[in-house]
Amino acid sequence: MREFGRFLIKVCTIDHDIQNLSECIDVGNFEVVCDAVKTLSGHDSETGTYKVPSLALRLGQSLTKCAQNLRGKAVREGCSYLKKQCDDFLDIAKEDWKLQVSTQARQTIDERKWNSPRKLPLASDLKLLNTYLISKVTEAEKKSDFITKS
Repeated sequence: MREFGRFLIKVCTIDHDIQNLSECIDVGNFEVVCDAVKTLSGHDSETGTYKVPSLALRLGQSLTKCAQNLRGKAVREGCSYLKKQCDDFLDIAKEDWKLQVSTQARQTIDERKWNSPRKLPLASDLKLLNTYLISKVTEAEKKSDFITKS
């Protein structure tokens, strides 16, 4: 909810005509929505990377869910104009969201995974673990021998 609140505030600062979330779900406002998501996620247009790529992906998924919910409301109320508006937004979001936001966000996540060092346990820690496990095994063997002799 906080993410969506920040998103809506950013959308309102970019386009003062948009006052609520349902106004964002319009094909005419798709570019404004993408710009707001990119700004919130810290998109760098020169490098094509994001500071917070997971935020961009989450906002995209949340916007899709909101559009689907609004579409369901339109169907229940019999509002064909709102239903078409939601369908058009979902169609354009399905195709253009990949190009404008999610591909670069995924690429940023993948690059960070590749560049992160792998942490391996120290040899001394492995030796300590091995000694501990051997002692526990011998204790268990002694207990089982005692039980079978009784």
